[in-house]
Amino acid sequence: MIYDESGRAMTLKAEVARAAAEAAWSEVADAADAAEAAWVAVDKAAAKAAWDAVEEARAAAWEAEEAAEEAEETAWDVEVAGTAAEESESAAGDAEGRSLSDVLSELQGLIGLESVKKSMFGLVQLHSLNKVRVSRGMPHVPVGMNLVFVGNPGTGKTTVARLVAEFYSKLGMLNRGHLVEVQRVDLIAGYLGHTAMKVESVVKSALDGVLFIDEAYSLSSGGRDDFGDEAIATLVKMMEDNRERLAVIVAGYNDEMRNFIASNPGLRSRFQQFIQFDDYCSKELLEIFELFGEQHQISTPEMVKSKIISLFKSLSPETLRGNGRFVRNLFEMMYKNMAVRTLRGDKPSNEEISIFTLQDVPESNAVQAHIGQTGYL
Repeated sequence: MIYDESGRAMTLKAEVARAAAEAAWSEVADAADAAEAAWVAVDKAAAKAAWDAVEEARAAAWEAEEAAEEAEETAWDVEVAGTAAEESESAAGDAEGRSLSDVLSELQGLIGLESVKKSMFGLVQLHSLNKVRVSRGMPHVPVGMNLVFVGNPGTGKTTVARLVAEFYSKLGMLNRGHLVEVQRVDLIAGYLGHTAMKVESVVKSALDGVLFIDEAYSLSSGGRDDFGDEAIATLVKMMEDNRERLAVIVAGYNDEMRNFIASNPGLRSRFQQFIQFDDYCSKELLEIFELFGEQHQISTPEMVKSKIISLFKSLSPETLRGNGRFVRNLFEMMYKNMAVRTLRGDKPSNEEISIFTLQDVPESNAVQAHIGQTGYL
């Protein structure tokens, strides 16, 4: 288990803190018994002193209780992070049999993302050249592994981050090449000093692989009393200390990410490669829809495809959002319409439940209404 050592340490610390809290509450009970006895004995001075002792013991017990809860929370965070790291390691193990050519082929096969593919192929060539130079006894030219992915949600950033981890592994730059994906909640705690511990734990789980921080700009948007600055400072330090064993990819909206990187000198010096993820066009969105259909064995006739394209064109850019999540939700909406249509009467045939019809495509006003109710499609 990746987190065996730190996990056991945190769990032990939590157990000690909990035992201390229970002992403190026991002292409260003992003090209360003493106070009760003094009261029964009509010894007012002793009773007052005893009740004062009760209050002091109760205050100490509450402090111990809070310490125990904090320790237990930290232990839980470490356990969750460890589970995520193990899942990433398992995925990395599944990819071990693939060659660099296989990974490049998968990248090339992604729908759309032409500018991203161009940037990634250039990045691979850059690091490949360094590998050739080193093999011939020449010094390698320092090229950072850290990247900034900018673009709207649902445009393939996480998928490409996983491929980057594989690229680095196949090129011999990172030993494991696994991906650890986190967000703000995984890095920031509610108590002073705990944020640094969470960041350190997450970074340790990503060593020899890639740490992917989605919506990274949110680390610096929590306000004066937030611990985002502590998280950033800890991250920058650990990136420097482990620059040969760690690649970090931060992702988010274009303007927010550029402001985020520019806000901190440590970030500016470590993140200099920006890769733009553009929204998908209508044709690419339809290709993604068809891919979902292939995965679930549901075909889409040409007339239905035409109606879907018309739906895309009828929606405003803000509604359409040009991303894969919109298409996935549209697919689910159409599948729900299929269910209503095919299960009204007799038992449907296999053909009926494996082909979308024009009836299944929602009208644009229904999509708008759904978004108005839920905030998303």
